[in-house]
Formats: sequence, C-alpha cells, structure tokens
Amino acid sequence: MENHAKLELIRHQLIDQDGNVSTAKETSGLIELVMGLLNVYSSDRYTDAEKEMSVDIFYRLINNMPISPLTGEDSEWVSIGDDEAPLWKNIRCSTVFKDQECAWDTDVYFNWSWSSDPVFNDGKPFKMYFVDPNQRVKIKFPYVKELPNKVFVPTEAFPEEYI
Repeated sequence: MENHAKLELIRHQLIDQDGNVSTAKETSGLIELVMGLLNVYSSDRYTDAEKEMSVDIFYRLINNMPISPLTGEDSEWVSIGDDEAPLWKNIRCSTVFKDQECAWDTDVYFNWSWSSDPVFNDGKPFKMYFVDPNQRVKIKFPYVKELPNKVFVPTEAFPEEYI
C-alpha cells in the first residue's frame, strides 16, 4: 500500500522520488495528512477487520453520515416547519426529512452530467454534480444511510456518459 501511494503521489507531482514534498505545489500539509493516515492504516498494530471498519466509520463521519441506523425516534428530529406546514429535519443525517405523512431522504440519487466552460479547465469537459430536489425517496425506520447512487443526466451538448 505504501509503495502504491508513493507512486501515485509522485505521478501527481505531489512528492519527488525521495518522498519529499514538491516545492512546485503548496501541499505540504496535505501530503503530511495523507501520509500520516496511510502510516496509521498500514501499521501492524491493527487487524484487517479493524482497518476495514475504521475506513467505513471514518468515511461516514467526514461525510456527515450516521454510523448506525436512524431510529426515527422524536429525539432525532428538529422542527424546521410551522403550524401550517409541519416539517422536521433529522439531526443525525441532514438529508433526511419528515412531514406528517412520511419520511424521505433527498440524497439517494446524486446526478451528474458533463459540462464545459471556456473559462474553466481550459474548456475541457468536466463532471458537474447536482441533486434534484424532486428525487426524494421515501424511507422506513430503522434506516441505514447508504452512499448516493450516481446517475448520469444527458445534455444536448453531452448526450453520452463517456466522452
């Protein structure tokens, strides 16, 4: 793993062949953080199962996702509506809402399409990500938040997923 990481960081010109941070990029803090995480992860001090679980938990925490199922209990909600239109937001998962009829997740589908702009990225196509507010998905409790499904949305300029 360490060799793979070093080769990738060299290829991306973030470090040189000796592992020194590239002076052409202001990334010393980034590289220090990445290498520190890799050193902890590659340590023999932890079992493979602990490492696998730690990656999942770490990923969920840095992406503001719960690490255990949402229960739907009253203590998990904060009111963001009013008397005429009651609405609650889940305090453990910011993409989960409920009204008097049902609960839903607004982040089950993560849409993307190709875009280009002559001012950005030298006019080369890039992926633009967006969430469609009409794609809310009803949920039941207990609810385990999963990563969103990435959905390609064709445009007139870029009708195909692969360019």
